[in-house]
Amino acid sequence: THEQVVEYQRSETITLGDFELGPGDLVTGRAFSGDADRYDAAVSSGGSLMVVMDLQLTEQLIQEGIAREFVNHVQQMRKAAQLEPSDEINIFVDETGSTKNALAAVEANLDAVVTKLRRRPVPASLRPVTAAPINEVQTDMGTITITRPALAFAAGVHPHVLSFVGSMNHEFVRSSLNGDGALTVTIDETTHTLVAGTDFFWQASDML
Repeated sequence: THEQVVEYQRSETITLGDFELGPGDLVTGRAFSGDADRYDAAVSSGGSLMVVMDLQLTEQLIQEGIAREFVNHVQQMRKAAQLEPSDEINIFVDETGSTKNALAAVEANLDAVVTKLRRRPVPASLRPVTAAPINEVQTDMGTITITRPALAFAAGVHPHVLSFVGSMNHEFVRSSLNGDGALTVTIDETTHTLVAGTDFFWQASDML
């Protein structure tokens, strides 16, 4: 039995009927008898150790793989655009025609993705009209676009105000806020007040 073999490997003696066998009288080994389609097994050269790997992909592993692939796409896009590591970008994804749900995989592995890309990817529908594209590629995840940083605006902001404020850089807008976090601009003799976090956002991912 299996138990007898294990005991022989431990004590190097075994009694079979009227016979007692000692060290070297039996040659023992390990063999995998499970599902070879699902598991991959390997035995050490001495036969004392067996390692079995489950080859079945779980949903978590699939999502992690898609997220890693997405990060690689963006890093290659940055490299192709000759960006410096310190250059900030926004990342947008249009999943039309995609065979993979990249954004769901990104959200499921958000900490790891943001650590590597320093930005949270968002749907292309949130891309501000003032976001200048840097690079764009078609993949099996859809269309990935990286852009220069740009303010994002809530629905209902007047187009003229959006265009005017959207052309400002972040530093100027920050320095122009009043104590309540609001920005006041006058266009065509009409004064408009925009509140940060309500009417406009520092990046599109803040709208999620």
